[in-house]
Amino acid sequence: MFDLRKQLALNNSVEKALMSVFGVGQKTSATLCRRFGICSTILIKTLSAEKLSLLKRYFARNVMKFGIQLRLAKEEIVRHLVLSKCYRGSRLRKGLPVRGQRSRSNARTQKKRKLNIV
Repeated sequence: MFDLRKQLALNNSVEKALMSVFGVGQKTSATLCRRFGICSTILIKTLSAEKLSLLKRYFARNVMKFGIQLRLAKEEIVRHLVLSKCYRGSRLRKGLPVRGQRSRSNARTQKKRKLNIV
């Protein structure tokens, strides 16, 4: 279950607070505000209980993954690629660019960041 109260900062506007949830961008937050009839400039702490419950129900019932669920799904995909020993998995394990970028003279930041993946 997605806990909306822990995720949203009370002193931010509704649109910015929704964007702080992992997996929700500017477009999705604007769409949610329009869909539920919420003014995007009002603060979260001034939001009525029924509007807040609408948002909670949306995050609870929606097919898309948000927050920790999305993070865990991404980690599971990476873990599967590494364990299947495919080319992308080997690049991920070594900490090199995965999508065909040049690594001979570029990708310094990618090489610098060493991740401990399986």
